[in-house]
Amino acid sequence: MNLPVLVSLASIAMAVIAWRTSVRALHSAYRPVVRLAGLRRLKSEGGDAIDDGLDLTMMLLKNYGRGPALGACLLEYRTGEASVITSVEVIEVLGATEGKGRVGRVVVQLDPQRPLKHDREYRWLYQDIGGNWHETRFTVEEDGLNSRLLGPIGWWAARKLPTAVKLRAHFVRTE
Repeated sequence: MNLPVLVSLASIAMAVIAWRTSVRALHSAYRPVVRLAGLRRLKSEGGDAIDDGLDLTMMLLKNYGRGPALGACLLEYRTGEASVITSVEVIEVLGATEGKGRVGRVVVQLDPQRPLKHDREYRWLYQDIGGNWHETRFTVEEDGLNSRLLGPIGWWAARKLPTAVKLRAHFVRTE
């Protein structure tokens, strides 16, 4: 090979590397990070509030990321198709207190006939504004919710999106 061809190939390779790096940086600039917290039931005895344990029909979602989480869906974790237990249209980025409560904190009320169970694993799936799906997985413990952020679900990932969640997409993205 002659020198001009080698220089051309090297510059093309550098351009591809720069492009991939800028795309990766752009995607991290608006990535949501949703954390879950269990809510406690309180009962009143003689004017005092007594902790009555974890409320399995409510949870608090907080978005610590840099962009909104869109179309968030809660499902029970299974390898096959799963139905959506509940959903939240948008979880804003955690911010200052305005009006009723703090921005970025969403209290989710589940169907009392379908509470969370201790022997199950659950998934929160949500989109960022770039159309990428993200996942937070959790289990119910005696003292709260044990959550684990799994992050973006890429095309190469073994964990796939159920059809019920894909149909709730705010942004359609083709791979």
